Amino acid sequence: MSNYSYPKLFLFCIGGTGSRVLKALTFLMAAGVDIKASQIIPIIIDPDRANGDVTRTIEILNKYRDVRSKLEFDRNKFFNAEFQTLNSLDVATGEGKEVGSTTAEGFRFGIDGTKEGRFKDFIAFDKLQGANRALLSALFTEENLDAELKAGFKGNPHMGSVVLNRFSESEDFNFFASRFSQNDRVFIVSSIFGGTGAAGFPLLVKNIRSPRTSLRNPEWIKNARLGAITVKPYFGVKQVDDSKINSGTFISKTKAALEYYHSNITGNNSLNALYYLGDTLTLDYNYNEGEMGQKNMAHLIEFLGAMAVIDFMGLEDHSLVTEDSKAINPIYKEYGLNGDVKTVTVKNLGRQTRNRVFKPLTQYTYSYLYWSRNLSSFPSNQPWTKGFDDSFLTSQFFDDDLRQFNRRYEEWLNEMGLNERGLKLFRLDMGHGLLHQVIEGIKHRKKGLFAKERWSFSEFEGYLNSVDGKVRATALPALFMELFYMATEKIFDDRIPNSN
Repeated sequence: MSNYSYPKLFLFCIGGTGSRVLKALTFLMAAGVDIKASQIIPIIIDPDRANGDVTRTIEILNKYRDVRSKLEFDRNKFFNAEFQTLNSLDVATGEGKEVGSTTAEGFRFGIDGTKEGRFKDFIAFDKLQGANRALLSALFTEENLDAELKAGFKGNPHMGSVVLNRFSESEDFNFFASRFSQNDRVFIVSSIFGGTGAAGFPLLVKNIRSPRTSLRNPEWIKNARLGAITVKPYFGVKQVDDSKINSGTFISKTKAALEYYHSNITGNNSLNALYYLGDTLTLDYNYNEGEMGQKNMAHLIEFLGAMAVIDFMGLEDHSLVTEDSKAINPIYKEYGLNGDVKTVTVKNLGRQTRNRVFKPLTQYTYSYLYWSRNLSSFPSNQPWTKGFDDSFLTSQFFDDDLRQFNRRYEEWLNEMGLNERGLKLFRLDMGHGLLHQVIEGIKHRKKGLFAKERWSFSEFEGYLNSVDGKVRATALPALFMELFYMATEKIFDDRIPNSN
C-alpha cells in the first residue's frame, strides 16, 4: 500500500490546463513513477462543467482507481500511487469545528452559482442602481454580462476573479481545511494566459496564505508547503468569425499577469516553489469556446507540468519552510531541453527527468504492447500462465477497467507525438518482431554472448517465465500485474542501455 510516512498532496487543478496536467500525472502514476505522497487528492476547479478535457481526465482517474482497487503493491509498482476524492478523506486531527459535508462531485470542487445562469445574474446586475450599475457597465461588456457561466470564462480573467473569489467561503473550501494535516502539501496547476487559471491561481494563493480564522486548522493552512506551476502560452487558437477567444492576446495577458504576480505572489514570498513552463513553438488548435468540444491534444508542456508536481513532492521539508504565511528562501524553476528540437525523445529530456520516468514508462509501455497486441488468449504451454484462462480476458478488471485505461494511455502518447513540439518516447506501431525498436532513438543492447539485438513477444514470454516463481500475489489481477512489472523490470535492466 502507499507509504503513509509521506504527506498528503492536495493538488488544485484550475481550468483546462490544470486538468490536462492532472491527466499526464495519472498516466505517470500508472507506470509506477515515484511520487513521495501518501495520497494525491486532485481538486479540479473549472466552471465549464461539460469541458471535454475535464470529463476525459475524470474518466481516466476513475478507471485508474478501479484498476488499483484490485492490485497489491509488494513487488508491483504499477498504479502504486493512491488518488482520493476530497469527500472520501477522514477529518484531520486538530482543534476546530467538524465539517460534515461537501458539495464536491468526485474530483470537482464546487463553485456556488455557476451551474446555471449568466454572469449578470451572479453579480445581481439587474438589481443595481445608479453609480454601482454604471461602474459595472464600465468594467464588463454586454457580452461579459450575458455570458453563460456554465461554459467558463472564455479567456476573461476579470470575470473569473469575481466568480472564483467566492470559493473561499464555500463548504468545499471548509471541507478542504478540515481534511488538511499539519505536514500536508498543496500544489496549484494553472495557466496564465486564459480566464479560469489566471483568475483562480492568485485567489487560491491568497486564501491559503490568509485563511479565514473560522476555518479548521488555519495555522496549518497558512504555513503550508505550497508549490505551483504557472503555464505560459504553449498553443494557439485558430481564429473564426466572432471569436470570443483570441490567441493574439495571450502574450499581452501573460505579461500583465506576470506583473501582478510579481507584486502579489512572488514579490511577497507567497510560494515555497514556483515552476515556469511555456513554449514559443506552438500549434493552433481548432477554435472552441468550451464544453464537450474542448479536447486539446496532449502536449509536452503538460507532461513536464506533471514532472514539476513530482519534483515538488521530492523536495526536502527543510527547503520549504514557511513562517507567518511567508516562504523562507522560495525556489523558482524553469525547464530546459537538451536541444531545440521539434521532436523530443528521451535523449532530449534532462537527466533528472530521465532518471525518474524512463524506466517506469518503458516497463508500462512494453506491458501494454503485450496486452494489446499479443494477448488474445493465454498460451497453455507457458509456465507463467498457470491459473489463468481466457475468461480473465473478458473480466471486468481486464476487459473494461484496464483495457479502457490503456486506450487513453495510447491516445495520450500518440497525441503528444503529433503536437508541434512533439514528445515521442515510443513507437507503438512496431510489429511483433521489432520490440527492440519501440523506444524512439534508443537501440537495445545484447544480453549474453549469443543473444540477438532483435527480440519479440516470444522473448518477452521467456522473461515472464523467468519471474513466475518469484511472484507473491495470489488474486489473479494482482498476480497478473506483478508478473508484468517484474518481467519488464528485468527486460529493462538486461536490454536497455544507459540513455545518458
